[in-house]
Amino acid sequence: KMMVEAKTKRNKYSYTAAFKANVPQDFEGGLSMLEAMQREGITPDMVTINSLLGLCAKSGLWRESIGLLESSQRSQLSPDTFTYTSIISAMHRAGEWDRALTLFDSLSRELKVNHPLVTVVTEASNRIHQWARALDYIDNFAEKQWRPQISLYHPLLESSIVLQDVVKNMQKHGIRMDAQRVVMVLNNIHVVSQWQ
Repeated sequence: KMMVEAKTKRNKYSYTAAFKANVPQDFEGGLSMLEAMQREGITPDMVTINSLLGLCAKSGLWRESIGLLESSQRSQLSPDTFTYTSIISAMHRAGEWDRALTLFDSLSRELKVNHPLVTVVTEASNRIHQWARALDYIDNFAEKQWRPQISLYHPLLESSIVLQDVVKNMQKHGIRMDAQRVVMVLNNIHVVSQWQ
């Protein structure tokens, strides 16, 4: 049986351990565990909230993720980069690309931006055809952190409209094109030229 059902005295650490050991596969299961904690007067920590937010991200439950954020803030918990990456990912998965980018833009100065977060906002920018914005995110990330990985460019390489700008940006950050990516670029150019 789960640790939370044991007869021992429960506290936030036992719930967090139970949550980690029995990671629910869906948001409803995670929410049930959270509600059990709260019924016993135990305030969940950010690890538990972030675990639930990860489930929201996988399912595109952006409204639920905002609710969890607000609840955690009322409990005086401090959201971190993982928190916001999960919320923005949930928005992205739900097709709420403008909303995801607006949230990111409002937080980007406060957050320690990481590769998964920049990947999500780059993909969201690409979805709404704001390629220059995506390249700006990559540039800002490179200035704050380290050299971008090639995977950040994948969504943009699929769009031959901005291909030249993407390749220049990659070169600026020291990323070289391998044979597979050159073929992808050439295929994109060929497809577009057929439609023109």
